[in-house]
Amino acid sequence: MRRYPTAIRSAYLTLLLAALLLTADKAAEAAYLTPAQVDVTLFIAPPPAPHSDTQKRDLKAVLDAQAARTPEEIKRANETEQLSVFSFADVLGPSFNKEKLPKTAALFQQIYDDTLVLLRIGKDRWNRPRPFLVSKDVQPSGQQPKSSAYPSGNAWLGHLYAIVLADVLPAKSAVIFARGRETGDNRVIAGVHFPTDLEGGRQAAVAMAAVLWTTPGFQKDLAAARAELQAAGL
Repeated sequence: MRRYPTAIRSAYLTLLLAALLLTADKAAEAAYLTPAQVDVTLFIAPPPAPHSDTQKRDLKAVLDAQAARTPEEIKRANETEQLSVFSFADVLGPSFNKEKLPKTAALFQQIYDDTLVLLRIGKDRWNRPRPFLVSKDVQPSGQQPKSSAYPSGNAWLGHLYAIVLADVLPAKSAVIFARGRETGDNRVIAGVHFPTDLEGGRQAAVAMAAVLWTTPGFQKDLAAARAELQAAGL
């Protein structure tokens, strides 16, 4: 292996360190907020205790939804596993897609990335088992997530996406919020979440939204997305 003079190696290491620090700075700038700004374990209640009456009601709700679900509802529940904001195209129209709306796509990709960081903290904190792990009577449809149940990431993102979309498309807020709610509700139909998982996710979405609107990076990207959506006629 070729060996370089000490001065060259030192200069190389200095440049490498500077590059790493610059990358870290850019990554920090890319995020709208940090876990320190929104600690979900402080903003939402813990899930029901394992043998509590609330837990029993939660399980009954899942089993009741399972008994009542139709093949069409199962198909829809499996389709709405997708967590992209562009799943809202079924209520906003085909023009709502990432190819035509790159600035909107970038905004919601960062929201998604930030949410996953915060979500992981909550899931690790409470480590609540999924319904199909609590009772063998629960027959899940679609994928069986390996992560813990509380709070629900689908309900969180569905509600948070709806909050942001309704702000830029207020005339369509009714269908937007209905679609966002369905994203969570279908997870109970699928047998992979309890109703209180959805409540926790939606509460976390509201807490996160309250902080998002105070951050300059989000405000800047939101304005760009708003202009883009208006130009697209949405």
